[in-house]
Amino acid sequence: MVVVMDKDVEALKKFKAELPPITTVQVDLLDWEATRIEMEKIGPFDHLINNAGVANIADFMDIKEEDVDLYASTP
Repeated sequence: MVVVMDKDVEALKKFKAELPPITTVQVDLLDWEATRIEMEKIGPFDHLINNAGVANIADFMDIKEEDVDLYASTP
């Protein structure tokens, strides 16, 4: 299964139209808790491609917000 997550509903519709077998999930990836909830709904997965420019060698569900959220450490 390939899952595409984005907050932009129109972008997700375009992805789905071009690649009907994919699963789309509308979520604001800046909302850490909402993203975690959506990831847990998907269930276990073998590979993650994070195209948001974040690299962290760890199990996804073990990563903390401060590990990837540049805004978490700023006032």
